[in-house]
Amino acid sequence: MLSKIKIKNYALINELEIDFNSGFSAITGETGAGKSIILGALGLTLGERLDGAVLNEASEKCVIETWFGIKELNLQSFFVEHELDYESESILRREILPSGKSRAFINDTPVSLAILKQLSEKLIDVHSQHQTLLLNTNEYQLSIVDANAKNYELKKEFKLEFEVYKKLKSELENLKEKEAKLKSDLDYFQFQFDELDALNLEGVHQEEMQEEFDLLNNAEFIKASFNKAFELLDNELGIISQLQDVSHSLSSVSDSSKKTKEIYERIQSSLIELEDVKSEIEETNEDIVFDSDRIEVLTEKLNLLQAAFQKHRTESVSELIEVRNGIEENLVLASNFDSEIEKLSGKVTESYTLVEKTGGKLTKSRTAVFKSIESEINEMLVGLGMKDAQIQLKIENKTEYSPNGIDSIQFLFKANKGGSFNPIAKVASGGELSRLMLCIKTNLAQKKQLPSLIFDEIDTGVSGDIASKMAEMMRKISANSQVLAITHLPQIASKGDSHFKVYKTTDEYATYTKMKVLDKESRVVEIAKMLSGSVISDAALDNAKALLRS
Repeated sequence: MLSKIKIKNYALINELEIDFNSGFSAITGETGAGKSIILGALGLTLGERLDGAVLNEASEKCVIETWFGIKELNLQSFFVEHELDYESESILRREILPSGKSRAFINDTPVSLAILKQLSEKLIDVHSQHQTLLLNTNEYQLSIVDANAKNYELKKEFKLEFEVYKKLKSELENLKEKEAKLKSDLDYFQFQFDELDALNLEGVHQEEMQEEFDLLNNAEFIKASFNKAFELLDNELGIISQLQDVSHSLSSVSDSSKKTKEIYERIQSSLIELEDVKSEIEETNEDIVFDSDRIEVLTEKLNLLQAAFQKHRTESVSELIEVRNGIEENLVLASNFDSEIEKLSGKVTESYTLVEKTGGKLTKSRTAVFKSIESEINEMLVGLGMKDAQIQLKIENKTEYSPNGIDSIQFLFKANKGGSFNPIAKVASGGELSRLMLCIKTNLAQKKQLPSLIFDEIDTGVSGDIASKMAEMMRKISANSQVLAITHLPQIASKGDSHFKVYKTTDEYATYTKMKVLDKESRVVEIAKMLSGSVISDAALDNAKALLRS
């Protein structure tokens, strides 16, 4: 149950701290006193998104904390799953900084709004005018049926199977799209592959080819240079001949000292090296033959290679090999698409069969509780003065499955005997909607076992004896769940086990919203004021006492 709320620096609230009791509590206050402000602050700790500026003092942060007793709710697994500290009285906190940024905490551990909302949905249900509008939506009506059918585990199983099916179906669609694209480009890929394959890239040595090309292309100039070099080395006045004379001159003195011997040996070594160079020049010169046919072959190969580099934006043969291999993989993939698609199609079919099977169980489980829901709510409507009003549940199959199944459920309503059933939004008045929503909340409180419920002016459009009957229904709910009812009706306020008043107070600087619990005497005055207005008569006081005694 909600045991306490503490609000600091939120809208018209400077600082407020209030403790709540179990059972049925009424919350009253004049229009504009700030009841919706307190409810808005509570909503922020339940994971609602921040909407607009909320700070009372712009330079300070806003802090809102709610305490919930959760000892009997078996929520330990939720705390373990989300790595949170479990406390039998847990604190949900929301902070809004002056910068506008928001932070959420559970027992002082930072959490996302999604996790905060997941926990709060297990703790409290807040009924507002917005929820009355939700009654007209298929999703909300479906949630009512599922709560009655206790479909939590079945829905969880279906959702997992549906997610697997959607994933497989998406993979199949992507594979088919890829197949279509690849097959449309298949001829082009084959052309590219054949073009690269014809280059025999594994046997291509670009640097060697370029070197041979350069050599052949400059054969005449190279031969002339080699001939001249050979002549300079080998004629009577050539380098070798002169170096032999030098060697001969030094041979006679080579043994005269260590130094002269070393010089002589170096001359001999140079002669041997030059003789070797002369032989290589001679051999190489003989090998160099201008071959126009070979030049043409090399030119063609190098041009094809260069064109391939430019076309595929590469700079080396190894990169071209990678491109060719990639194209080859696409060709192989394209040829294997049919078998891959067939295999994946089989998985999609199997998955869809499971979805249909579990979806069928969901449909059967839902339709099985239609009569009990209709009976319970119709009986409660009679108790609220709508003796001829009835609801009827209708189910249809949607065109395809969604995470909630294939069922489209609609609550139909008729207010009068002999009338026809129509969608609630088309035929129910404001007062009828309020009573109908209270009946549904009563039904859900019994089925979902919600620890706490807040009714925000669910009594709209009703008064007198009907209001008293609505109050009795809230008291009945409060036997198993904590109930807080924000109301303008004395018939409802008087039935509460506790009574809180929201009011405004003003000092020399500003106006503030406050909240307090009323004692017995203050409660009589408050209910009398609700009966007669600002001027409280003796009759109003007597009526207030009578309402409280009843």
